[in-house]
Parts: sequence; structure tokens; C-alpha cells
Amino acid sequence: LLGDDVSEDNFPARMAALIKRKKQALAKELEKERKDRTMTHGQQRTYMRQFCQELENRLTKPKSKHKELDLDADDHTFIKVVSNEDSEDEAPRLWSALVG
Repeated sequence: LLGDDVSEDNFPARMAALIKRKKQALAKELEKERKDRTMTHGQQRTYMRQFCQELENRLTKPKSKHKELDLDADDHTFIKVVSNEDSEDEAPRLWSALVG
């Protein structure tokens, strides 16, 4: 258990190492048992309350504050936006083709 080369000099160190290994093994076993144990009624209630609050927060998150693109607007509106942003450049050929 302690090894073949145990002497009076290294016995306390070997014994301490053995006790430490046993404690670690026991702690790992208890952790596994705790993890596998079912939740109590109070724990289930707390878990579900937090889950529902997070879900509600995700669903009621405010929408984007960016303006939406109005696809029903006429073609000139889109070209104006591009030409106002880039006053020196005209609208790109691809953009003009997409818009109309």
C-alpha cells in the first residue's frame, strides 16, 4: 500500500500521500453522487424560474434600432440615399441594376 521502500524516514510522507489520495478519491466519488442526485422541489422551482426569466428576456429583447429598408419605396429614394452618402461618386452600376 505504501510501497516496498518504506523506512522510518519516509513513512510520514508516504502516509500523508496515501491519506491525500484517499481523500481525493472520496471527494471525487461524493461529487459524482451529488451530480447524479435528483433536484429537490425547491431547486427545481428555482431552476425553472431562472430558465423562464432568461427565456422571457431573450424573447422581449428590444428590436434593432436601425431603420428598416422600405422595399415599397420608389427607385429614386434608394439612389438618393447612395448619392447623398457618397456625394462625389455616383451610384454603383450593380446597385443601380438591383434597384431598377
